[in-house]
Amino acid sequence: MQRRLTWYLRHQASTRPDGFVPMATVKAAMGQPGLGVDSILQIVAEDSKGRFDLSQEDEGRTLWVRANQGHTVPTVDAEQLLSRGLNRPRSSLCVCTAPPWRP
Repeated sequence: MQRRLTWYLRHQASTRPDGFVPMATVKAAMGQPGLGVDSILQIVAEDSKGRFDLSQEDEGRTLWVRANQGHTVPTVDAEQLLSRGLNRPRSSLCVCTAPPWRP
């Protein structure tokens, strides 16, 4: 299920420029019996590679999900993928300003 979710979010979903898709849209598009919001949240939580991110809007009434990289959907703006959602801790965004280490 994780691969299918990743494929859908990266290559098929109608996304906003920041890559987020409403959870209800994802659930409907995946078309899997028994796949609910809780199942998608579990996939996101258990993904050790940080492939997904979450966002809440409308005072928490609307839940959004996105893939963090690898999009081929033309509506996604790569710069906006750098914004932090709920699932990405502050420490995962690194802007390195020092020159690379050399032996």
